[in-house]
Amino acid sequence: MSDEPSPPLPFSRSTFSRRGRWLSRLNLCAAVLLSLCILVLVNFIIFRHPWRIDLTEEGLYALSDETKVKLEMVREPVVVI
Repeated sequence: MSDEPSPPLPFSRSTFSRRGRWLSRLNLCAAVLLSLCILVLVNFIIFRHPWRIDLTEEGLYALSDETKVKLEMVREPVVVI
């Protein structure tokens, strides 16, 4: 065995103190709260501005150019039952 000192630990001893544990828990709570706020904000934006993309290779669910032209000619609201 060599007499070289062991490398320092990646954490300080104060991490296990009462203050260190309190700060760790506070940091965890702040991170969870911030994550929830971001999730709610993204959810709100998505529901306010819905959009859809047709990702099929054949474009099965996309409107054709002819349909788009016909829809531009409609001036009254259309009710679909």
